[in-house]
Amino acid sequence: MKAITIRELHDRTEQLLQETAHQDGFVIMEHGEPLAVLTVARGARRLGKPLPRRDPATLPTTGADSTTFVSEDRNGR
Repeated sequence: MKAITIRELHDRTEQLLQETAHQDGFVIMEHGEPLAVLTVARGARRLGKPLPRRDPATLPTTGADSTTFVSEDRNGR
């Protein structure tokens, strides 16, 4: 990995992000010490299960206005 400074990161953020896709990444240095690593995030894992697809026509309805429920909830605090 190539080492870069924080100043270089600030000055060339867009270019470095594009280069990261084609390289191993960059080690970001501060005062000669490694501070962070800039790498590509590939396939971030999902937590839990995806929500099921629902047809809005089949969801339960009420005759009340939702602002009533929100107001009652806020007044209870």
